[in-house]
Amino acid sequence: MLESGNFSDVTVSCADKTWKLHKAILCSRSTWFEKALTGNFSVTTSKLFPWHLCSNAYINLPQEAKTGHVDIKNFEPEAIDWLINYIYTGSKLHPFCLTVLNR
Repeated sequence: MLESGNFSDVTVSCADKTWKLHKAILCSRSTWFEKALTGNFSVTTSKLFPWHLCSNAYINLPQEAKTGHVDIKNFEPEAIDWLINYIYTGSKLHPFCLTVLNR
């Protein structure tokens, strides 16, 4: 589902990369995405995401819940790719690392 994007109902973008994802998976495995995609999210009051580690991070809210699109700025797409892979697979290793390790 992650690779194909079949039946996706959410898009997440960061810089020039866009992922077609699934609200049920994101919301069931990430309280942060659940809050953002259901409209119960406030950047200033959220303790669900380590904002102190990324003070320049900015998420356009509350549009996510209305549009099903999350636009993440001031992060590298590789970091978001790792996060999405972790949410979907539970693996802390990026798929590229797993490919190299399995050789």
